Amino acid sequence: MTKTFQEYEHQAVPIVARRSLLSISIIWSGFTMVMVGAFVGAQIINGLGFRRGMLAILIGNLLLAGYVALLSAFAAKEGKSFGLSCRQLFGEWGGKLITFFLSGLVVGWFAVQTGLAGESVFKVLGLSQPVAILLMGGLFTLLATAGLRMLKPLSILSIVLFVFMGAVSLGLNFQHHTLAEIVAYQPSHSTSLALGVGVTLAISVFIDSGTLTADFTRWSKSPTQAVIASLSAFPIANTIPMLLGGIVAASLTAKDGNFAQLLNQLGPGYTLFAALFFVINCASVATHGLYNAAAGWGSLFNLPFQRLAVILGAVGTGLALAGITGFLVSWLSLLGIVVPGIGGAMIAWSVVGRGRFAPNALLISWGFSIFCSTLASVYAPEYSVAVIAIFSAFITACVLLTCLPQKMTTGEHLG
Repeated sequence: MTKTFQEYEHQAVPIVARRSLLSISIIWSGFTMVMVGAFVGAQIINGLGFRRGMLAILIGNLLLAGYVALLSAFAAKEGKSFGLSCRQLFGEWGGKLITFFLSGLVVGWFAVQTGLAGESVFKVLGLSQPVAILLMGGLFTLLATAGLRMLKPLSILSIVLFVFMGAVSLGLNFQHHTLAEIVAYQPSHSTSLALGVGVTLAISVFIDSGTLTADFTRWSKSPTQAVIASLSAFPIANTIPMLLGGIVAASLTAKDGNFAQLLNQLGPGYTLFAALFFVINCASVATHGLYNAAAGWGSLFNLPFQRLAVILGAVGTGLALAGITGFLVSWLSLLGIVVPGIGGAMIAWSVVGRGRFAPNALLISWGFSIFCSTLASVYAPEYSVAVIAIFSAFITACVLLTCLPQKMTTGEHLG
């Protein structure tokens, strides 16, 4: 492979290979402007009403914005993938464990998108659902093997179509519903959610890949550009689909948040276009997720990026065939409990532990965050478990890093 197309999963990205601010912003925005966000936005609005639902969406996205921005700044300074950075902070075995875990989880994200795209193709073209899922899984895997150079054009196409579809759908929706009606929407008591649960749902959609932000923002030319690129995704690009899904749900036009289906009223040609848009959107998200997975596992195993993408794509397609898409809400709840503490510990290290090698302190902090968020999910479900996980890990790591002096620096450990 030529130098131009290296993915640098085993080393830091050299300055000469870094990409422009626009490129990284497009890549991150194309990942987060996703139809699943519309589905989650609808669920939040259905459970909280429009006003409180939008508050939960905004709080979740602003917290996610700060979380990803801090991790992105560190990534651009180091130039390393999440897997390499993780071993630098959490130690050899701890870093490998976390990388293996998170990069494995994001294969589930690929599977969800493959399953959704397969279901869309199944409904429109009449293919059997397993065949449609296999076709989509094969296509998405092939696109992912092209690496970072495929993510930008695919993101541009997905963003343009998303903005167009969103604008047309809103126009159709407001022909029959007023803004006042939408803002006044309240759910029935039987479907109500706690505000904290809504915040957790808003955060959990991208907490996994948000934690893995280094795989994208390590390509930024500076920490400042990395932060700006991440902010284009959170809160901007990630909020848009949640808002659109929430509006059509509050209008009772599409309770599931699928605003693209509003085009069905314009005729069969528009229905086909809506299905094409849906597949392209799923393709953008699935390839980004598979890129995360292959980059992460590429730092663990002595295998080429493309070969890992094929292997993990096959695994994700198998999960889609097994019906993982039907467990989306449970999946997001799991991510909200287990993942945020990793980033919380990493942020604490960047604030008070720079230069120290204290893997046990960070691992203990992550474990404690899982304990705290699990307790909250069982005994205080009205609070956001994702927020509890982030801050419990951050505070614990800050205390441990401050109280437990370390002689060995990170640089010395890595040799």
